[in-house]
Amino acid sequence: MYSEVILQFKKWVDSKLSKKRGKKTSFFTAASNPIDPPFEFGVGRVDLMDWFHPLAYPGQPWSDLHVDVIMYYLHKFCKYGPDNSARITTTDPFFISWVVQIHDAWEANGKDVHYAGRPVGDPLVYGNRENIPQQCDNSTDCGLYTCAFAEYVCRGDRNVSMSGLNAENLRLRFGATLWEYGKMKIDTESVSEDEASNQGGRSNRRVKE
Repeated sequence: MYSEVILQFKKWVDSKLSKKRGKKTSFFTAASNPIDPPFEFGVGRVDLMDWFHPLAYPGQPWSDLHVDVIMYYLHKFCKYGPDNSARITTTDPFFISWVVQIHDAWEANGKDVHYAGRPVGDPLVYGNRENIPQQCDNSTDCGLYTCAFAEYVCRGDRNVSMSGLNAENLRLRFGATLWEYGKMKIDTESVSEDEASNQGGRSNRRVKE
């Protein structure tokens, strides 16, 4: 049974769907697609219903903005949520810096460099975790599973067990959560400190799906 918020979110999306889609690229008409006022999420502005459709219906990959907005929301949860001691940081700049360094070394050494400067015979050490959910073959849930793991970590549950994860339900829950959060910000005219200097961030109009 879905929560009331999820049911309201699904009803909101369904009420704006085009009844005669045909070969159109959008699930909505030119009149029903725009969201006015748009949802400002700090890292990006959501001003089209097209952005919410992959959150309400399975079988569609998420864009970078979907993942960015969910990570933004989880960041807020970790920072302001009740009884949450999890500490977070942004790792992307460190990761890309490491990738660039390895790539430069790879080119400088005749494209014969292995990971982290280790010798060829040095095995890569890794660990296995049980009860980690696996995507179905040919699924489009990569972003969803990434966000699901981040949510478990942000909520302080380091013994992650998501064996019962339902991808379709999780899409709806993330979508309903962001829809409710976006509406709350509009109703209360809330502006986060990072949004005040970001001027609305990216718009989903400029994000390639």
